[in-house]
Amino acid sequence: MTDTTKTFEIEIVLQDVRAAVTRLVQVPGEASPAALHEVVQSAMGSDHLALARVRRRRRPVRDTRPGGGMGRPAP
Repeated sequence: MTDTTKTFEIEIVLQDVRAAVTRLVQVPGEASPAALHEVVQSAMGSDHLALARVRRRRRPVRDTRPGGGMGRPAP
């Protein structure tokens, strides 16, 4: 980062939650998309594994057994 690098202030708002969750972060203008992703994850106190767990809970798995429907297949 140089003395002439612009800094951007970004408001992150988590939607579809009961209580408002908002973070205000500052990032250098030269930040890569990967770096911005890390900033957002850190600011929200999350990581890619937490997101994967949420997605797994929300997305039903098709039961491939005969007569099976939606839901998790039996082991």
